[in-house]
Amino acid sequence: MGESWVVIVARALSDRTRYRMLQEIRAAGEMTCGELHARFPLSQATISHHIKTLQQAGLLRVRAEGLFRHLSAESSRLSAFAAGVLVRGTIVVLPSSDHATGGVWLGDPIGWP
Repeated sequence: MGESWVVIVARALSDRTRYRMLQEIRAAGEMTCGELHARFPLSQATISHHIKTLQQAGLLRVRAEGLFRHLSAESSRLSAFAAGVLVRGTIVVLPSSDHATGGVWLGDPIGWP
């Protein structure tokens, strides 16, 4: 059985850079990959990896127009994620050094690992 989509979204958002990228894209409404690259001093491969992760989590829409890829946030997925977290319990983003859990703990904060 696959992971819950809530866990997949939480893992995608647990990376500080991806979270900031999604914030920038949401604030702009839409931006190209080139515009995103101009705001983040990372390699093209790293940015592509983050875009792919956000897209696979359902948080990002990618629209092709000629040679350009236009990015926009999936606001309905973010809203559904927030509602899912409220229904399932508390979500806590752990320090990025906690690789064993992928930086995410779903459940009661009293039971933190």
